[in-house]
Amino acid sequence: METLYALLFGLIATAVMTILLYGVAQSGVSSVASVKAIGSAIPTPSGGSLVPGALVYIAAGLLFGVVYLALGRNFAYLEIQPLLGLGALVGIARGLAVSIVLGLMAFNQGPLAHAIGSGFWVGLWHVAGSVAYGLTLSILFGATTVDFAVSF
Repeated sequence: METLYALLFGLIATAVMTILLYGVAQSGVSSVASVKAIGSAIPTPSGGSLVPGALVYIAAGLLFGVVYLALGRNFAYLEIQPLLGLGALVGIARGLAVSIVLGLMAFNQGPLAHAIGSGFWVGLWHVAGSVAYGLTLSILFGATTVDFAVSF
């Protein structure tokens, strides 16, 4: 049962990260179209990047909800600070894992040049979104009694 909650919390955390990045993009501060960027790393017909990008984005969010639960059971020790720190680290790991997998998938398409050309602020906002993802997981697990080991 805890795994179902981990999947649900991963989905909610993904939504929070998406809303944050969407808000940044709409404010004009930076263009952080992460779902389309993810999808563009997957070979698709022109203009077909949204669906595969969304699938990878959501799948990673679900998977890392379960990763947080597994790690939290082993390393958090029932205190809020380690659980929040773990959440931030899981969020960053999620961002790195998705980037690496997509980079490998798009190895012959030059994703590194595109990432470097995106600029510092795009990367910073993606890190902030990943941390928001992980902190959301921490808060959701911590505020519920789904699993005693990761509750506050």
